[in-house]
Amino acid sequence: MQTTIQEQVVLVVVFGICWAPFHTDRLMWSFIDEWTSIQLEVYKYVHVVSGVFFYLSSAVNPILYNLMSTRFREMFKEVMCHRPRHPVPRKQSLSVTRVTLRSILSEATPINGIAGLHEDKEHETTFP
Repeated sequence: MQTTIQEQVVLVVVFGICWAPFHTDRLMWSFIDEWTSIQLEVYKYVHVVSGVFFYLSSAVNPILYNLMSTRFREMFKEVMCHRPRHPVPRKQSLSVTRVTLRSILSEATPINGIAGLHEDKEHETTFP
């Protein structure tokens, strides 16, 4: 539990650092009506830095998750290397029970009033 809180704090702090220049840029643009040469130079610098940090925030998230989360590393290896995952005993299941529209409709609509016989093709729905 403590580790999860620490991970979240790190992610929020990094997110804040990465987005602070962007918000500074927007605030300067919104509230300065008459620009002095110094303000314009500062704005130009902040604008470039905000663009870099804006994109850096997207790139740094996977790196942080990799450094802090064993589960992320396991799932990443499984997806990228197409290796079957060796189950690790856990206190909670990570799987989610999925119910499809087809299974719900098939269970709810008996054919000729006989429970247990269902015509799946009639209710099959495909999604792109």
